[in-house]
Amino acid sequence: MDVKIIRLNKDNYKDYPTQMYQLGEQIKEENILNNKTGQFFGTNEDAIKRYIELNTSEVFVAVNSNDEVVGYAFTNLNVPQNTNSDYTKYFHTTIDYKNNLANNFSDIKDYNRYVTKEYLRKIIIFDEKAREITEDPERNKNGFDIAEFIENQVENNTFYENNFLRRVINIEMSKEYAKMDKTTAFAEIYFYGINDVDRKLLEELYQETGYTVPLDTLISNYELFLKYQEPNFIEQPNFDLEPFFGVESKNALEINTCAVRSDYRSAGLAKAMLYETLKAMFAIYFENPENNEIYLVSTIHNSNTNSQEVLGAFGIDKYLYVERMKDQNRRVYIHKINKEDLQEFLYEIELEILMEYNYYSENFGIDMLAMKERIEQKIETYAKQLEQASNEKSINYYEAKIGHLTDLLNNEMFQNLQR
Repeated sequence: MDVKIIRLNKDNYKDYPTQMYQLGEQIKEENILNNKTGQFFGTNEDAIKRYIELNTSEVFVAVNSNDEVVGYAFTNLNVPQNTNSDYTKYFHTTIDYKNNLANNFSDIKDYNRYVTKEYLRKIIIFDEKAREITEDPERNKNGFDIAEFIENQVENNTFYENNFLRRVINIEMSKEYAKMDKTTAFAEIYFYGINDVDRKLLEELYQETGYTVPLDTLISNYELFLKYQEPNFIEQPNFDLEPFFGVESKNALEINTCAVRSDYRSAGLAKAMLYETLKAMFAIYFENPENNEIYLVSTIHNSNTNSQEVLGAFGIDKYLYVERMKDQNRRVYIHKINKEDLQEFLYEIELEILMEYNYYSENFGIDMLAMKERIEQKIETYAKQLEQASNEKSINYYEAKIGHLTDLLNNEMFQNLQR
């Protein structure tokens, strides 16, 4: 692989963000020409620089011998809850999820009280934040009330994806919950509506708050807001969702973007870059001894087979099929890794990208002698398949594989190895 993969930080990123942005724009234009509009969204230079400077993101670039960016990848931890990068809502709106949460309480009355109390807290915070926006003449030029403002946003912008109101209010609400150290509660009951709570208890608790806005108004406005965020499943999930109910902002690693220039896409570069970003983020995340599991999440256009193949190479193959924007259906991928399984997860990826793409990182934890033996076994397998090959295409394929692995064994990293 005739490229160098570089981990960017605030001291070394120089003109790379400009090149990254330009590459993103180039890929978007190519997609448009190839009838693949919407399969890739670029990132502007300022956002790339913010990612580089954040301690919750990792950004890597691949450069050729001329120091030209031919690929880049970045991942994010602690993505703001319930923003356009939302993954929790596809799990937290299901009956199975709500039943699972209820089972965490020894008494159903305790569960009902918890849900009702948090729902009340949520609708009051929503009302406060929504009024801040609707009372701002710069944001609400038409002087709409809250309900009208929501309806207007729906009519003039697709609410599911990156709507201004949804993004701003959700981020502001999550900040309020963080101040109260209730981030988990915010994630757990965010998509609970009035039908999930005890209405009589809600009225009793509301009387104790002293809040002056009529309760029915609070409920009506929030339910309208909630309505336009409920996920639209194109197909119902065909796998067990329960292992993923625990995903939330603080334990999710979002595979944000992986872009490769068209003339470098056959070299496994995307897999190598993604590997490096993941390994860097794992090191940061699992440095905290309290972190025992992490969820890898990524939302990909349903027709983006290249990105789906890359995720598949990492064992990330479970996804929900949803509509997030009109005529642009998405796959919401998710994969859970327990801390004790992390090394095995990384090892299998290292084996593939070394064997298939001749990419080796100093950070690899591979047992090189075991690797050598595995390559020799692979050569034997390909040799048997070559003997049985009946057409020129298959013969050329297996000969190329054997040739590549034989050259790899001759690399100095495998010389003088012995038990």
